[in-house]
Amino acid sequence: MADPKSIPPGSPVGSPWESINEPPGSQVIPVGAGEGAGGEAGGIGTEYETPEIEELEPDEVEAGSAEDITMHVHGTGFTDKSVITFNGLDEPTVFVSESEVTTIVKPSLFVVPAVCPVTVKNGGYESEEVEFEFLEPEVPVAARKTKRAKPKPPGKGKGKKAKKR
Repeated sequence: MADPKSIPPGSPVGSPWESINEPPGSQVIPVGAGEGAGGEAGGIGTEYETPEIEELEPDEVEAGSAEDITMHVHGTGFTDKSVITFNGLDEPTVFVSESEVTTIVKPSLFVVPAVCPVTVKNGGYESEEVEFEFLEPEVPVAARKTKRAKPKPPGKGKGKKAKKR
């Protein structure tokens, strides 16, 4: 949970100012944070550089998985105002360091395979896209449909004929 001193007055419990899975020494950046003068994130006097994504960890997961995952974005130029954009939507972002930010990905929202673009934004600067992939779900052996032979009409199958008495 975020340090109570950093939560704006009147923020409800469960608000974007409150974090889940927050690593020690990290800072949660709620969606839309840092918007200042002129609608640009950061406001007056803030300088940013274009962030660069080197790696997503993980970069793929099985579509439809029930368990949420923490996606680690490794790269350069991240700040405490960086925001991860996943599939076109700004996501609550945890700033870990200048080379790592994280967010939560919900595979349960994707029931079919898909490729989603991921970027990181610093104010008006945005990294190049990197792809995150939702893979075809594996079907457990017990749930697989098997091909079955059509039943043979009576009297046409192989087998012993009844003896006449």
